[in-house]
Amino acid sequence: NRRLSADYNVLSLAAPRIAAAARPGQFVMIKTSGGQDPLLRRPFSIFEVLRDEAGEPSGISIFNKRIGVGTTLLSRVEAGARLPLLGPLGRPFEPVDPPAEAWMVAGGVGLAPFVTLAAALQARGTPTTLFYGARRAEELYCVNLFEDLVGPFPSGAPAIFIDQAAKLGQPCGIVSCVGDDDFGRVNLDRLR
Repeated sequence: NRRLSADYNVLSLAAPRIAAAARPGQFVMIKTSGGQDPLLRRPFSIFEVLRDEAGEPSGISIFNKRIGVGTTLLSRVEAGARLPLLGPLGRPFEPVDPPAEAWMVAGGVGLAPFVTLAAALQARGTPTTLFYGARRAEELYCVNLFEDLVGPFPSGAPAIFIDQAAKLGQPCGIVSCVGDDDFGRVNLDRLR
């Protein structure tokens, strides 16, 4: 259980069968407690497929933000704890091949399904860009996992995305604002 801040953590789980079967964009259902609070399992995107020394899938990780009872329990899990998992579940992403390009747009814990997708795109040689935003710069976690991509663009990402979508002829607009820095102001001026 790797703590990133008071509210965010990455939890690694030994689950070789799930890891071997996982595809980009899939998720697991986790029973976060042994009791009845919370009663139901919680869905979490598979963040990473973990590998052993031989390169074989050995487990998965999830990217967790402490919000409610279940996510708080997951933020407190200690090494050796057993958590019931179901998965992998869900329809996986379909990675594109070159010459197509891939754009991934994420905010906060919405980053979780894109680590496995980025790896699949990289294996195909597909040019990939990550647009990643958060409420505060210090909440832009795990950016290092995407260093081989064209991006990431941690500041002004919504403005860049909107600008590119507009160039493709798509109706769009900014519903929030970019960071109050030079990069953010340049992008806002460009969109005016």
